[in-house]
Amino acid sequence: MKLFFIKNGLMGLLVSSTAWVCWAVADWSEADSTNGWAAIIDKHAHAQTTSGTVWLVGGSNVMFGYNSDYLTTALRRPTINMGIGAALGLPFMLNEALAVAKPGDIVVLSLEYNLRHGDYNAQLCAADFYPPARHYIHYPDQITWLKANAHYQLRKAKNGLNTILYGYGEKKPPTVDDTLNVYFRSAFSKRGDLISHLNNPRPQGLNFDSRESYSPYHDYINHINDFVRDAQKTGISVFFTYPPIAKATYQANQAVFAKWQHELTTHMTAKILTEPTSTVYPDTLFFDTEYHLTEVGRDQHTQLLLSKLKPYCP
Repeated sequence: MKLFFIKNGLMGLLVSSTAWVCWAVADWSEADSTNGWAAIIDKHAHAQTTSGTVWLVGGSNVMFGYNSDYLTTALRRPTINMGIGAALGLPFMLNEALAVAKPGDIVVLSLEYNLRHGDYNAQLCAADFYPPARHYIHYPDQITWLKANAHYQLRKAKNGLNTILYGYGEKKPPTVDDTLNVYFRSAFSKRGDLISHLNNPRPQGLNFDSRESYSPYHDYINHINDFVRDAQKTGISVFFTYPPIAKATYQANQAVFAKWQHELTTHMTAKILTEPTSTVYPDTLFFDTEYHLTEVGRDQHTQLLLSKLKPYCP
């Protein structure tokens, strides 16, 4: 009997030690500077040094879509691009914006069509890099919290085990100057714009006529309206602009987009700066998805926002 307990104790110790090593290696590997979600650290570090700021909020359409240095000069207000990816979801983005914006600031929401809750794995990964972001994650109930966190921790353990067994090998760190890599922590400018793709060749054979299916958006409009209310209470102005979208995508989904646009114009309380068609651009101005502008497209889209926002920036 004594031998039985010793064997089981040793087995338990081995399993727990292996699990600890997997988690430790996963934390180390995911905290690597090449991880794009780690850009949240740098965006928040810069955010703490500004006031009277224009905050650009949304998914990857935002990080590809603006020249914040140009807007800073033209608006005479510091402009910070908070976009990283749509996977962070609308509630996360709104909670983050409310945490960083101060009285007198302006928040511009540029939200992908059908942007909804996002992905818990992405949100928890961002929160691993920037712990205050755990407060940005929205869980409808405790069961969802438990499932999401358990799934994420299991994923980290699996990644850690794969690292132990196979490793990552020697990799040259990506840089803005190379012409291959796009998504990594140092791919952003000081003000948060993605700039790594500006000297990269545009991928060939792109097809932007994918189709969306409609589902009501009123629950997420309620999230936006709650954010507008809370922001206005503290002296923060909120504006909405439609995201840049490839012409082929817009044409393939015009009926579906029209329904979402009707919901937004009818029920959303944020002031809308643009018309849906004004942010539709030729497919050739998009880099690798229907939301990711090239440098030429980015310049045009920046000029559009400037023309619409400048009257509100005395």
